[in-house]
Amino acid sequence: MKHQDRTLRIIGGNWRGRKITFPQHDGIRPTGDRVRETLFNWLMHDIRGADCLDLFAGSGVLSIEALSRGANHVTLIESNAAASSHISQNLSAQCRSEQVRQHQIERHELVGPMRHPF
Repeated sequence: MKHQDRTLRIIGGNWRGRKITFPQHDGIRPTGDRVRETLFNWLMHDIRGADCLDLFAGSGVLSIEALSRGANHVTLIESNAAASSHISQNLSAQCRSEQVRQHQIERHELVGPMRHPF
């Protein structure tokens, strides 16, 4: 993916073909189409109805892809404020709020006290 490219498309599920945006930032390296396709092919029998954790959310594309393919709920953790804001915008355009829990904190601040199994 070229550095100036700031859009990704959802590659499967109910939202297939929809585009999401993400901020241009050196620390954000979205998972490419081929890798996402392979990942979700592996998970296709487990993703429907699953609760998912996206620990380094970045663009949020993995969580949006999971919801598009039938995941019940996603929890996203992203420390970058600009990325977190973009994720919120993308999620509000795609899904119901009860399907998402988003945290803009450092991952080590949340993982210890989490009680929800993933």
